[in-house]
Amino acid sequence: AAASDAGAADVAAADAVDAVDAAAARGAAMDGDTTAAAEARAWASSSSGGGASVVKSVGQLPLDCDCFLSHNYFVARVLVADENDLGDDPPAEGDYVPLEEHFTYKNEDSFRREQGELLEYLGEAGSTALVSQLEQEKSKRMGMDAAWLQRKQEIAERFPLSERANRGVYSLPRPDSASTASRCFSPEFVELAALARNLFSAVDPDSESSVRTARDTLLLSPYIEEVASDVYSFPVFATSFASEVVAELEGLTELLENSGLKERPNSMNNYGVLLDEVGFTEGFTDVLLDHYLRPMAALLCPGHGGATLDHHRCFSVKYAEGKDTSLATHYDNSEVTLNVNVGLRGSGGDGDCGELVFYGENGKSQRPRPVRYKHRVGWGVLHLGRELHCATPLRRGERTNLIMWCRSASWRLENGCGMCRETGGLKYGHVP
Repeated sequence: AAASDAGAADVAAADAVDAVDAAAARGAAMDGDTTAAAEARAWASSSSGGGASVVKSVGQLPLDCDCFLSHNYFVARVLVADENDLGDDPPAEGDYVPLEEHFTYKNEDSFRREQGELLEYLGEAGSTALVSQLEQEKSKRMGMDAAWLQRKQEIAERFPLSERANRGVYSLPRPDSASTASRCFSPEFVELAALARNLFSAVDPDSESSVRTARDTLLLSPYIEEVASDVYSFPVFATSFASEVVAELEGLTELLENSGLKERPNSMNNYGVLLDEVGFTEGFTDVLLDHYLRPMAALLCPGHGGATLDHHRCFSVKYAEGKDTSLATHYDNSEVTLNVNVGLRGSGGDGDCGELVFYGENGKSQRPRPVRYKHRVGWGVLHLGRELHCATPLRRGERTNLIMWCRSASWRLENGCGMCRETGGLKYGHVP
């Protein structure tokens, strides 16, 4: 049976440390200076008793790379009908051309030179509409930080946490809480995270084989599934708590829409909530990253900044009939992503609510066969941000997921931005 609280989970997990020590002793000489070993040293050098890393989440940061202003402009479709011909009638589906593409956009002149063939295909009305759409997105991005802080302040003033219906969903328990698994987390997740903390605290910071052995030991747990290479699934939230989160998000969505403060969660999804703006950072996403995800990511995603994740961008997404029903293939602006399903309604099963499909890491050889993943309430899937993936069409019902884009400033300063892979445009004032 799963441990019922963090203390019991830590005791149960401690036995696994011996396996790491023994395997390391059998591993002979130490490995070379690899990225994974360097991350282990970073963890060890910043640790205090019990392997609790002093790397701490700084929450959501403002613009972290200049490439955000010009790269990855997603366009789902373009209106190609002349608006003058439409008159007062709304555009029909046939008046659009689907694109489902990401563009680089610096200015109109360079875009027209680079995309001449596409613009010719779209015609005068379509090309004008596409450029206008991209210009609007550019203007929005340039003012995004100021708008984010203004919305966040206004939301806090108009809808304070103390007056919200379910204040309990904004705070997750830390591992030293006796009630860790009683309400929020599944007991399996508590035990799995405790095992990860204990395993990584025993890792030899100069040995890649030690990191590998700890990872292999973690994967022996019955509470984690290796869906594919660098893709893992495990229970996170109790289903009853997940339902509370969905109810709170739906109430917040109504408040934000009625007050004119609603913002899209990202450039591809239209429906969802930016969690930082509504008060989920300090007690929820920071706690989840610092005390549970980072030690797991350190073992499961070595060489990708897992041990030094220190900030994030988190949001919910909602898929429903008549709204967003699918999501095109893309990769995330993160080192590691956690995607947790918190709500499925009206689905008849067999993929009615849509699935995730994983193709492999961007820029590398793709998987021989794409891997499909079915959502389960309370369960999360952890994967590299560079993993190409999509959401297949929802055919019935509705689905709500929480997404955490977890990032490491120190890893990016060494290896480049998660999107452009360059270091020159990075902006990290909190890093010495």
